[in-house]
Amino acid sequence: MQQITTIDKWNKILEDSKTVPIIIYKHSLTCPACDIAKAELEEGVLYKEIKNPIYIVITQESRDLAEQISTDLRVGHESPQAIIVNNRRACFVADHEEIHVPTLAARIDLVKKNFDELFG
Repeated sequence: MQQITTIDKWNKILEDSKTVPIIIYKHSLTCPACDIAKAELEEGVLYKEIKNPIYIVITQESRDLAEQISTDLRVGHESPQAIIVNNRRACFVADHEEIHVPTLAARIDLVKKNFDELFG
């Protein structure tokens, strides 16, 4: 997972989502549920269940960025929150206890399949 802290970096990542689905993970340093979700995502990366880029936003450190992401993707802000972004749009949003690697991996596969069928 790569931490992002600036709106400029977010804009680049959003543009990159035109070619590959990405995951934005919003994390709070003071929330125990966030620690659980982050550990699960890290394990998913370690065991290669998720191969797509995951970007983490620490909400206490980057409040403006977290709000900009919510505005750009038209999703309410939560933490923990995992958002699959493809072609500059939120394709799937999981909050709190809904964040599970198998679900995210399956959704990414579905997004890729649909994208390939439409634009491949």
